[in-house]
Amino acid sequence: REYAKIFAFENPVKAHKQAKTRLRALPGKAKEGIVMKGEYVKLVFSGIPEEKAQNLAQLFSASFSDRSTPYVLFGLLQHETKMSLMNFSVHKSSSYEEPLANKDELIFYTGIRMFKARPVISDSAPNMDKHKNQRFLRAGERCTLSVYAPIHPPPLPLLCFKEDP
Repeated sequence: REYAKIFAFENPVKAHKQAKTRLRALPGKAKEGIVMKGEYVKLVFSGIPEEKAQNLAQLFSASFSDRSTPYVLFGLLQHETKMSLMNFSVHKSSSYEEPLANKDELIFYTGIRMFKARPVISDSAPNMDKHKNQRFLRAGERCTLSVYAPIHPPPLPLLCFKEDP
């Protein structure tokens, strides 16, 4: 059922450019509530149960006293809340010697997001529309990882990690 919700683009780069253009073209009144890069904001939380509000206040006050925990806020463009099949071109680090099998659970860090997924590993043939499935990700070999994940525009850096059992 989840796969029925996959969002498909005819041209992902064009869709991303159009979303950014629409955001910049909004008239003055429509831009209320949109924070541009470098602006300062005041956060007001409402509708939070008292116990959770106290926990949140303690976290904020503790982090501001020792400056150990940064808080980062970000907004999403038009299609970035949708899910789709994402393909990542990767190569395995030579310092990681363990075999990485097809559909092993990995933690993906890309841009502002972190998620767990079980990628399908296939060979990386740039000018082909079909890819040969690989059983393992081999060291020094470029491969494509395909996962069902939130949409994010390329190019974004990607780090993948395998959790220790």
